[in-house]
Amino acid sequence: MNDDDAGRLRAYLDHELDTGARAQLERELACSAQLRAELAAIEALDRELSLRLHLDAPAPDLHAAWRAVARRHPTEPERRWPRWAAMAAAAVMALGVGAMATGGHAQSGRRTTDARESIEIGDHATAVAEAGSAIAWDIDDDGDVRVRQSAGAVFYRVDRGDAFVVETPAGHVSVAGTCFTVEVLPLSSKLKHLGSAGAGAIVSAGVFLSVQEGQVVLANDRGSIELAAGESAHAWGDRAPLLDDEASDGSGGAIAQNTASTHGPNASPYASLVRENAEQRRALRALEEELDAVRDSADGGEASVDEQGGPEARRAAAKDCAEQGSCAPHLWTDPSHDDLVELARCGRLLFDTPEFVFSDHTLPDGAMIEAAGLSEGDAARFSAAASGLRDDVARRLRGLVAELELPPELVDRLSLPQLYAVLDAVVDEGLRADVRRRVAAERAGLATAPTEQSAGERVLRLQFELGTEFESRLAAELGAEAAHEIRGANQGWPNKTSLGGGDCADAAP
Repeated sequence: MNDDDAGRLRAYLDHELDTGARAQLERELACSAQLRAELAAIEALDRELSLRLHLDAPAPDLHAAWRAVARRHPTEPERRWPRWAAMAAAAVMALGVGAMATGGHAQSGRRTTDARESIEIGDHATAVAEAGSAIAWDIDDDGDVRVRQSAGAVFYRVDRGDAFVVETPAGHVSVAGTCFTVEVLPLSSKLKHLGSAGAGAIVSAGVFLSVQEGQVVLANDRGSIELAAGESAHAWGDRAPLLDDEASDGSGGAIAQNTASTHGPNASPYASLVRENAEQRRALRALEEELDAVRDSADGGEASVDEQGGPEARRAAAKDCAEQGSCAPHLWTDPSHDDLVELARCGRLLFDTPEFVFSDHTLPDGAMIEAAGLSEGDAARFSAAASGLRDDVARRLRGLVAELELPPELVDRLSLPQLYAVLDAVVDEGLRADVRRRVAAERAGLATAPTEQSAGERVLRLQFELGTEFESRLAAELGAEAAHEIRGANQGWPNKTSLGGGDCADAAP
């Protein structure tokens, strides 16, 4: 399981995904047995951890934290993955209502829904219809399925086996076990998609198809195309299906794959509009990139003014950061003593975390190394420092988790992100705020770290100091100047966090 999937699955179980992200993940879960297994493994681990955390006696200084964990993870947690999502695999979106009739085949049915409803279609497919959907289906003696959809939104999961066809006004989709998304577009959507230039020739509905898994054929009377996972296409009733420009290399390759309808004396006016639209999108992207570069340059200029504007400007920048959280770039990597004193006044703590540390990837990605402009030899030393930090963090986290008196065989099964998640769960907000204020004061030289620290405080301090620790490891490999320059190239490591504010004192502690 990669870290992105683990994070999304954890957020899904904790109800932290927005509606769109949740729906997208549920479609992926329906299409991927591996992803479903990973979700089940996380749930099983949660149940085991919950049981252990609920029954084992906590250390005296973690009573509140343990109670918070018990509330968050009951012994018998509810199953938060909706049953219908296990089936969902393809979305068919249709507007308008048409007449439907069932034939005299072995099995047939029709359904119009007022609320979300799960519908079994034969032995190899399930449809989950949203409110306002209308479908009809026939299954012949050989088990082949033909579905006619005229309205609403329906998710389909089609297991491998008999043929399965979804009919739409603009064409039909043929599959034999796959996950795909079909959107039947009304006329208004077509006009919006193409622009008014083509309005005179457009009189039919359209369909949009994207494929998440397997292979799918999109066909109508004008032609047909086959799509693989990751590809998408459009079709209109009066035009042949056409692979989308976004699914190609961006140089017109998608259009070239349907030459019968896009070139020569009988070339489709729609094809020329598609080409023009693709060219305009590429030009727009280029302009947006140019504008972003100008903005980045302007931001850098403003930062340099803060840094070079004298003591008053610098004090104002530190005050804005401490009180409002609007922090100039130099405060992340090159704060002065006065800056740190001002931040401590409000308990403001800035820390930058190398993004690879709490992931399942041992080394930083190539983009980070490329951005640092390192030679091949220095890149290897950079990676060695990153690998060493990650291994050391994992060792320290396992030691902290062991203090929670969990069984060693359970601790050994936890990945690095899971180790951190377990420890983070036993840190209550009061402890987090106390440690944040203490560390801010220590950085300003106004306090010293306590000799006795709870497990919760130690995991927080580990997180707060990872950016500086990685710079120190790089300094041992590349030299202090090079390490600091690499860290400061983007005003700190990725995943920068600002904590505090709102509780400013008249003077620093």
